[in-house]
Amino acid sequence: DTKFIVSLVSDIGFGASLRVGVMDPFLLGLASNRTVLFLNTISKDIIDLGSFNRPLKLASCERQDMQCVFMPLSPCVITEEEMSRAPILEGDALKNFRNTGVLGPEHVNERVLIVEPILGGHKALPFGLEDAMVDKIQSLYKEADGGKDLKRLFPPVWDLSDNVLEKVYNFIRKKG
Repeated sequence: DTKFIVSLVSDIGFGASLRVGVMDPFLLGLASNRTVLFLNTISKDIIDLGSFNRPLKLASCERQDMQCVFMPLSPCVITEEEMSRAPILEGDALKNFRNTGVLGPEHVNERVLIVEPILGGHKALPFGLEDAMVDKIQSLYKEADGGKDLKRLFPPVWDLSDNVLEKVYNFIRKKG
């Protein structure tokens, strides 16, 4: 069952919004294997969080959210009921999540978590991000392979030997 982190895109300038505001929740989602949704215009009837109840001023379409600029990050959707019940991950719970890459027992089974992005200040990558990236790469190759030889699926200029993939994994994990 898909689990989500819901966040928003800040109005601090388009480039800065993406680099600073979007990166934090996106990396947390990757590290925790959760799908990240950016929702700026949640009705106050559903959840009354000032920053989530304001349209993205940088957006030029009627939706006034990130989908005015990019396709949806996921085809997955959550219901208004799920949003209204979703806990806000904040304070020590959010700090611990960022530092350890592990959600506390009170949040680990929640389907939807709300995370307000940090606009600067948090420089470190979420703990466990490197391993999560390697796991994603490996799962993509296993899915693409489907029991076939990967060399037949990709152009010959791509060296997808086990040796090269191991070098990539070690580089991501900063071991080589």
